[in-house]
Amino acid sequence: MLKTWNKAERRAWEIQEPMLPSDWAEANRILERSNIPGPYRNENAPYLRGMMDLAVAVGVEQLNIEKAAQIGVSEAGRNLIGYFASREPDPMGLTLPDMKKGRKIVRLNVIPLFTKTPILSELISSLARDTLVEMITLTNGFMLELMWSGSATSTASTPFRRVFNDEVDKFEQWAGDEPDPVGRTWKRMRTYGERRLQINVSTPTTTAGPIHGLIKSSSVVLYYFVPCPMCGEYQRLLFGRLKWKDYKAESKSKLADLILEHEDVWYECVHCEAELVETQKPLMMNSGRWSTEEGYVTDYWGNKHEDAEEVERWPTGTRIGMQISALYCLWEKWTDVVAEFLRAEGHLDRTIDFRTETLGEPFEFQLARLRRGIFGEKAKRARLDVGVV
Repeated sequence: MLKTWNKAERRAWEIQEPMLPSDWAEANRILERSNIPGPYRNENAPYLRGMMDLAVAVGVEQLNIEKAAQIGVSEAGRNLIGYFASREPDPMGLTLPDMKKGRKIVRLNVIPLFTKTPILSELISSLARDTLVEMITLTNGFMLELMWSGSATSTASTPFRRVFNDEVDKFEQWAGDEPDPVGRTWKRMRTYGERRLQINVSTPTTTAGPIHGLIKSSSVVLYYFVPCPMCGEYQRLLFGRLKWKDYKAESKSKLADLILEHEDVWYECVHCEAELVETQKPLMMNSGRWSTEEGYVTDYWGNKHEDAEEVERWPTGTRIGMQISALYCLWEKWTDVVAEFLRAEGHLDRTIDFRTETLGEPFEFQLARLRRGIFGEKAKRARLDVGVV
């Protein structure tokens, strides 16, 4: 008797064409809760493409992303979850700061990823337990387990090939003998050896915060460089290069209002000093590339590349750090960034928010500034022999 395979069996044995996560996102994702609802398009946030595609690069075992708030990085994370669920269905963990907020995030963002993305919804069985808040399983064997940073038990049991730690600077630190939450989830991937991947994402807090520590310990740190439309030279976007018309105003807040009204803000190219305006921003972003301050990255064979996305294979065990600010965000105007900066002056809490939430940089207090040569002057008054304190 002739037997034929059903649809699910044929799909399981079908050889998939190579596809990067950024391409998978454009082919499958429809955004509802977004600044730009509709089909996912990489051109709306070009810097996210590299974040997603480097997560599947050969040789990369850890990806650490220090970022501004609300610039699409969390959506890129969900794209990666969906990509792995449909194409490489190995067990995966998702760590969130705490149970209460975590369950809300899962209910509003993670579960809809599976139920409203056709290629994923086909893999959900009719059993209600497959979409429980704390574990999502699919018929192809994929399992996504939710973990909470304050629970040593939830972050130290089932082995995973991949772990996504979201907002690590908000994690509750475990006070027992176990390592911190990031360290505990790292241990859970030992079984997978060189195939493991840990992704750590967060808006930073201070220079002593977890995400900045992970950035500093990365093998290579990448920034997004964009070309000047006038001279073509690549550069990082830095807040210090933003310029604005200095209207006569009675306060910084009034000056912010005038700048917002007239939109007199531009970016000064570090190379040719051309005045770049907001309308040129999309072209710059879509021509950008991830690279280091030195202007190149080195691959497994020692070859140098200006664009990190061109690397076919990284040295084994590479840990990549990435930093991005809201200056690159296409739905955040430079005018708004300047206005926020002006209104923050004189307010410590607002200044901290601007530095961390908008620039994606850690905040560091400067309690005192020592005069140059102060130690030399003190040494002149010493009465003891040299070497004696």
